[in-house]
Amino acid sequence: MTKGIETEKSKEPTIFEDAILAGILLSLGHQITPIKSPNGQIIFQIRGNVEKTVQDIYSNCSVGALDVMRSIKLTRSMIFNLRSGKNGKS
Repeated sequence: MTKGIETEKSKEPTIFEDAILAGILLSLGHQITPIKSPNGQIIFQIRGNVEKTVQDIYSNCSVGALDVMRSIKLTRSMIFNLRSGKNGKS
């Protein structure tokens, strides 16, 4: 699901706490995995060349609004599912 942003496999995933930024990265083709941290907070592991994509975002790259909205809703749903104990890693 890449949208013209090149992603490359990274050995170590990047961690974000912000569901909105994680959703935007998801819409730009990154693989995200929600995880419940030991303190109960939901964080997102993001794979790919996150640094380049974040630079592209702040350079105002083009991205579909509907794609971003769907991805943000999906990341928020992931938070709800993990907090309620549905299918997630702890």
